[in-house]
Amino acid sequence: MVLVLPNYRGKPTQDHWFSYPEELDKMTEFAEAHKTSDVWYSPNIFNSDDRSKSNTKMVSVAAADADSCDPNNFRVQPTLSIETSPGHWHVYWAFDQPYDPNEVAKLNRRIAQVHKGQGCDTAFANAAKLMRVPGTSNNKHPGAVVIVADFDDETEHTPDSLTERYPVSEVPDAIDVENTTMPDDMGAYITANRGSLLSGLPNSMGLRDMLFGRFHEDKRSDVRYKLLCELYRLGLDDYGVMAVAWGAPSNKYNGDDPRGYAGLWAEAMKAKKEIELEQEADEYDKPIDGVFEGEKGERAKKAENVLTNFLSVAEQEEIRGKVNFIDEWIAWAGTKTDAPQEYHRAAAITLLSAVYSEFGHATPKFAPKGLKLNLWFMVLGRSTKDRKSTSRSFLNDALRALKTDDYNYSIGDDVTPGGISLALHDRANKATVYDRDEVQGLFKELLHQSYMSGGLEVFTKLYDGWSGGRVRASGEKKIMESVPVSFIMFMMGILTETADVLTITNYRSGFLTRFLYVLGKRPDGYKAPPMEQTSEEEVEDDKVFNGLVKHLALNRNFWEMRGSDGKTYALRAEPDAWARLQEFEADVADKAAESPYAEIIDTTSSRMVISTVKLSALLAMDERSLTIKKSHVLQAIAYAGEWFDNAVTVASMVSESEWQRDVDKLEEFIVSKGGRIGYSAAYRQFKEKRPFEFEEMLGALEARGVLTRIQNGSRWVLEVSYED
Repeated sequence: MVLVLPNYRGKPTQDHWFSYPEELDKMTEFAEAHKTSDVWYSPNIFNSDDRSKSNTKMVSVAAADADSCDPNNFRVQPTLSIETSPGHWHVYWAFDQPYDPNEVAKLNRRIAQVHKGQGCDTAFANAAKLMRVPGTSNNKHPGAVVIVADFDDETEHTPDSLTERYPVSEVPDAIDVENTTMPDDMGAYITANRGSLLSGLPNSMGLRDMLFGRFHEDKRSDVRYKLLCELYRLGLDDYGVMAVAWGAPSNKYNGDDPRGYAGLWAEAMKAKKEIELEQEADEYDKPIDGVFEGEKGERAKKAENVLTNFLSVAEQEEIRGKVNFIDEWIAWAGTKTDAPQEYHRAAAITLLSAVYSEFGHATPKFAPKGLKLNLWFMVLGRSTKDRKSTSRSFLNDALRALKTDDYNYSIGDDVTPGGISLALHDRANKATVYDRDEVQGLFKELLHQSYMSGGLEVFTKLYDGWSGGRVRASGEKKIMESVPVSFIMFMMGILTETADVLTITNYRSGFLTRFLYVLGKRPDGYKAPPMEQTSEEEVEDDKVFNGLVKHLALNRNFWEMRGSDGKTYALRAEPDAWARLQEFEADVADKAAESPYAEIIDTTSSRMVISTVKLSALLAMDERSLTIKKSHVLQAIAYAGEWFDNAVTVASMVSESEWQRDVDKLEEFIVSKGGRIGYSAAYRQFKEKRPFEFEEMLGALEARGVLTRIQNGSRWVLEVSYED
């Protein structure tokens, strides 16, 4: 037998198997140990530790997920009624002996179909359906305890005795999807019942369109299949689905296709199978890469050990010998300092963005005026010993070396968002680099200091390419219009301190999603080399550094002839390059959806794709290529796996920091109410949390030893005490 615990989304995925009846006591102990969580079980006995319906061995009860259907509504009084939450039930009828689960599932289906109008869940047909264990929690309804509402141990039933009250003639058994033989009486049933079935359907605009709307010939098959799926979702059986769909305009088998009923039947069977799988997916989350999503710790460990790479092996081989400006900068910087190369890479890309973004733009359709090539980096070290400042110093050395009467990139670091916006009015169409260390201090100011009010919004607008307009009231009223800019940020800070300051709201506001995250890490056991003295030659003339700066200056002259004063050159991607970017976009979306922090990093990863498009254009410009080639795209994508992993790490730390603050708030709230409060009242104070998130908060307080749950009837009461 199986007992099942939830994953972090509250879905039953974590199976725990027991030998029945030998380990019944262990099952009881297990359920008791997890009673503050959701705990499910299957009434079925299985052949092995696989809770698929094909593996079921026997079952000793008929059952119904009665949902809102009162147990007294059933034609036969249930042996056992379980109130899973106030006003919702699971019910059982005990048999005299075990029976075939698949045959009992047909009986379960008939019972549910008869009472669906009273609220019974018609999806309860799968022989491997899970039910809730009495005495445990139902966290779909915060604070609810699953309780035994009624029990009659004197009456035993058989499938035949229940079938007498729920006959097959009233509700025909569903036909096995894999059996493609259509019932002989299908035509007669459709003729007799279509009108009455239509009148009982929900009054949904989308459903009405599928039932009565007219569609282009090319769309008919899609609409027909969608209609079949929707009818199965509504709980209609095979007869009902066929009858309703038969008269729909999208049904080509009603006159245009000689296969007639048989043709529609074949499609209906495919739709039915899809909906069965869909309902099973709703019921059970499947493992990803062999690890259940609910096992957050294991997934986190796995994410740390396996780096993301969006390139195929062949693509990695294709660009292995390619050396670009970024590689040359890293090689040079590596001779000067032992700072992690990730920092130097971010500095090199920032240089490319500063020099070339004034002259070129990429051409995605969502940016009709051209996609500016500015990039934002947030370089976060594990500690102050990671030499972040060294890479920043090299970046500023290069920006100073590139300075002329026409080009001055750096705006400094001791400025307010309003001051930056004001300064940029005199820098229309110019690239401006804002670099700052100890970014956690900036975030504190932006979030908590009145003189920085609105700073996040100012920066967000600057990223999109426009300075803020201003109206000045001092003296004669002056209006300063917004001007186009290429605003670049290079922020540095300590990872843990930055995560402590930020919140998930900052992600949702869009500000944090615009950064590419860089995390440098020393290898285990790392020891810094002995301090050395600089030679006179190195002080006087660094030929490699000068060569790198000269390379950028010459390229700047090249592109200045093709775009300046706001008229930037359009760098279009070649067809194979653009196709690869589209494939990359889909890969990133899939990867983000798999993450335990998908809700947080979804937008971040989408913007990372846009940054990769920008970098592809910058690499093309650095080679003086008038188009973006596939090799440029592959080189840019090569960095994206690391950026993605870093985004997940930062998001997880921000999430956990905010979560810890919420746990403290919950403890303080319960104490403020005298140390004792009902579960649902406490939950209402954190209604933005999903039930499983609130459960994790309670679990943290229980782990501290300060929180106790006390059952009061069908509800939990929370008590905080510091006596021990």
